[in-house]
Amino acid sequence: MTPSKSKPTPRDVNPYLEPSRHSCDRGENVGIDPAKLSKHDLKGLGHPTSPLKAIRANCVACSGDSYAEANKCPVTGCQLWPYRMGRNPFHAKAKRKFSISEKDETRKAGTKRVSDSKNQTAKNGGLNETDS
Repeated sequence: MTPSKSKPTPRDVNPYLEPSRHSCDRGENVGIDPAKLSKHDLKGLGHPTSPLKAIRANCVACSGDSYAEANKCPVTGCQLWPYRMGRNPFHAKAKRKFSISEKDETRKAGTKRVSDSKNQTAKNGGLNETDS
């Protein structure tokens, strides 16, 4: 007798698929919950390790695998558009653009500090406070 060969299960073909538990899916294969996988398995699949990296990868793929086209993306209605550069523009550490008036104020304040420092050095006979 030869052993009967059973039909391979979805997990035999792809260990990350399983039959859907929902009757409306009619037994179609669906991806398992990634939270059930180890970090090692997830990294082994080649997925990005952070949400921003995943968004950037998606935007590049959407732009014909072109980083330049992803950077120039005109689809401002896309939910991922603000994150396409791989940064969160709403995060406090994100580089903030200044208005022209804010730039002028910052430049004037910096110039005033340098001027005040030079005046203080002149008053001290050419010595900075740290030199004494």
